[in-house]
Amino acid sequence: MAVLDGREGYAKVACLMSRHHEFGIFRSFDELNYQNLLYLQAELTHLEQELKEISHRDKFSGHPIRHIHARHWQLLKDSQQDGHDEQFRKIMQIRTSLEEYNEALLRQQRLSCLKKPTKYKINFLRDWRDSPKMGGQPIISDDRHAWSEAHEDDLITTADPNQMDATSTWISEKLLPNYHWWIGKHYKAPIDAEPLTGIANYSNKGIINAVDILATTVSCLFSILSIVALYFIQSIALRIGMTAIFTAVFCLCLAAMTEARRIEIFAATSAFAAVQVVFIGTTGNCSGSGN
Repeated sequence: MAVLDGREGYAKVACLMSRHHEFGIFRSFDELNYQNLLYLQAELTHLEQELKEISHRDKFSGHPIRHIHARHWQLLKDSQQDGHDEQFRKIMQIRTSLEEYNEALLRQQRLSCLKKPTKYKINFLRDWRDSPKMGGQPIISDDRHAWSEAHEDDLITTADPNQMDATSTWISEKLLPNYHWWIGKHYKAPIDAEPLTGIANYSNKGIINAVDILATTVSCLFSILSIVALYFIQSIALRIGMTAIFTAVFCLCLAAMTEARRIEIFAATSAFAAVQVVFIGTTGNCSGSGN
């Protein structure tokens, strides 16, 4: 079995994930987390009902102090000294359970915000695990199946989900692997820590910068090229139709090559369409005057 810097087992998997954060893929245990929340909710529901019953008994107890426990905090707190502290103890029990419930609820909310890994990254992790030259089955207990297809819908990644847009992801997971297989492996040496695995490192930052430059260039050129194309179209109806096509393509490019929000894409697309409409109106009026 190949080892990675002498590491074996969980340490070997952890080493891979620490060096390549995109492979930090884990089960969310979503169903169990929700089941735990339901148990906590059931426990609190039961405690809530018990508190109501205790409060009712205290109110109609005829005791000079117990009957106002629900309305006087200090007397309720001091009830620990006179042995009539059932209501106070129940409140403290509820407080502890509430803290646990609220923490679990907030943790589940944060957990639900974590993104799912792409199919490519899951498959790579499986291939790495199973390959004798890479992971070589580092984990042999039942949790080795954590990344199996049966749990695929339950997997989440700790990597930054906003780091790469759709185009960057396509380049990283489709274009680069094919490039490396056919060309890159002859020029790009495997990383020093894992020479036997054949894993080469391509900078995500470089990919993102290249896509940013490409997106900026395309957006600038597209505006000019659309005007040039409209200039050579004489029919107003055809110009309007082409404007709709250009606008749709521009919108798709923004969505695919940037991480812009919907409102930002809408604003940029509206401005792009407005320039073309002004051009059509201006050249249309000029053509009409010439005739």
